[in-house]
Amino acid sequence: MRRLQVFILFSLLIITPVFNFAQNESPEEFILLIQKSRAAFKTDTLAAIRFADEAILIARKNNLADLEYAVRLKAEYLVSLDSIAAAAENYKDALRLYKENNNTEELLETYNELALILFNSAKYKDAIRIFEEGITEANKKNNDLYAAKFKSGIALVNINQGNS
Repeated sequence: MRRLQVFILFSLLIITPVFNFAQNESPEEFILLIQKSRAAFKTDTLAAIRFADEAILIARKNNLADLEYAVRLKAEYLVSLDSIAAAAENYKDALRLYKENNNTEELLETYNELALILFNSAKYKDAIRIFEEGITEANKKNNDLYAAKFKSGIALVNINQGNS
């Protein structure tokens, strides 16, 4: 009988937090996970990525507008681990989300970040392609500042490759 009581108590201690987490997936939980992710990044990038993944799941389930922020944050963490291919996929996902939500400023900044990461990884053709896509988006949004930034980025790639 005592073993059964211990087993039940142990089961409740394990199951209750999992059950509560599933029911408390809220915008507040999302914000808390983002904060934990940013704090963890200073000492444990893998933990930061896990927190970001949890935030992404909550944002997707609850259709939160900040989903693209969590995806982009994860991409930044992946870059710090030199996981460029995985980071690029997350950046592309963030670009898609920013387009869907018509978030021009973040969309253009994400194009710039992705292109610079590709440039720094010696993926010059990909960097130029992303800069060019950025120019197209900047022109659609009448954003001359970003269009100039992207053109400067292309010039930087060309100078680096000796194509002045």
